[in-house]
This record gives sequence, structure tokens and C-alpha cells, in this order.
Amino acid sequence: MAIIKITEPEKGVAAKKPTYDNLPEGGYEVYVDRASDVTEFEGIEKTSLMFRVRDDVDTEHPRRTVFTNISTAPNMGWKLSNIALAAGVPAGTDFKNMTEFLDAVVGKSMKIIVAHREYNGKTYVDAKAFYPTRLKDYTVETPELDII
Repeated sequence: MAIIKITEPEKGVAAKKPTYDNLPEGGYEVYVDRASDVTEFEGIEKTSLMFRVRDDVDTEHPRRTVFTNISTAPNMGWKLSNIALAAGVPAGTDFKNMTEFLDAVVGKSMKIIVAHREYNGKTYVDAKAFYPTRLKDYTVETPELDII
């Protein structure tokens, strides 16, 4: 007898995709949850950071996410510096590559300002500014698992 059985969806019943409202514009206490894999094109490294709204502060939107693209392109220096400073990296710190930068900022807490932008008829959420938080660092709770 099978434990898991895969079945065809009922005819005429379309799979429903979850819908989410955009995160409202404003300031949010977040932590850098993760980064996408670093890719390189013509000597420029790029990735995407995922910020997660903290659930240990009073907010209507705990655990919601905001993404921002970053790269080592010369015009992206302001963004990398602002993210690093907001994460507590001292001014004057140098990184050899994007991987070193990510090691310094992933898991760190900060405050971001979120704004909306329109593109091709769709509304996107952008992280527009990055500031140090006045709160204690966020600690991700990892439940203990009993694995046999």
C-alpha cells in the first residue's frame, strides 16, 4: 500500500495560486535572511538579497520579504556601502569579492525604507534606503529536530 499517492487535479478546477498584497510603503525592521547564488558576467558579480521583516517587533507584516538586487558594478557602490554600514560593517572595510560581502551582511539586522515602483503595468516593492537598527540583533530560532 502506498503512503503517498499523486493524483491528477479535478477537471475544471484550476490550480489556485496564492495572492499577496504588496508590502506597504514605509520603514521596516528586517534582517538579511539570505542571498541568491552569486553569478558573474563580464567581470561583474551579481546576486539578490532577501530581507525578512522581523517578527520580534510590533508590526502588521511579520516575516514578509523584500528583495533587492546588488552587484559589483561601479554604479552600485552606494547601495553596497549603505547595506554594509547598516549591517554594522565598519567604514573602510574592503571586500575581495561578493562572497566576502555576503558573509559580512547575511544574518544582520537593519532598518529599510520600502517604496513601490511601477513597471509594465505591475507594481514592485523596492528597498530604497538602509539604516542601522536601534534594536538588538535578531536571532533566528531553529527548532531542534528529533531525527532518527
